[in-house]
Amino acid sequence: MNRLFHIAVLLTILFIVETSCVNKHITRDDTINNYEKNSKQIMELAAYFLKLKPDSNEVFFKPSKNRYTISIAQPYWAISPDYPYNAGRDMRMDSEQMRSFLKTLDWTTNTVITLKKMLKKTNCLSISTQGDYIQLDFAAGDICAFSYLITEKPFSDSTIENDSKKGVTFLSKYARIGSACAL
Repeated sequence: MNRLFHIAVLLTILFIVETSCVNKHITRDDTINNYEKNSKQIMELAAYFLKLKPDSNEVFFKPSKNRYTISIAQPYWAISPDYPYNAGRDMRMDSEQMRSFLKTLDWTTNTVITLKKMLKKTNCLSISTQGDYIQLDFAAGDICAFSYLITEKPFSDSTIENDSKKGVTFLSKYARIGSACAL
């Protein structure tokens, strides 16, 4: 009886976990396939975003329906009391907070609309600058989140060779997959 009870509890837990995670099975292969299908648009978006980035700050942008999140940070995301960052979450286009962010970045509402459309065409969720590269967040699943890390200058052959041995997936001389897993 006790063993049967434990099996029933285990099966119930497995059922709940499986049914609560519908459509969350994003894999590295999904990320590669999306890049292969949308590489031109991904590279165009990265180049466009680099042109928009202020020289002295890092920028994060994420649209969500008719609201937007924008963060501005010191170079290389040095977020500390000495280097505060400015974040606007779930801002409406017509809000005073959004106008302030657009002014700080020297962007227009058309810039925001263009970024949103370009992200949609690439199947990506958000974009940010991080030092010498652009990060395009592709998708998050139950366990891992995947992104594209894109550089302006090509990765060196030695970097590609060494990092590939460590399991890094390079998509081109300018793009590789980034991932964060909760294991």
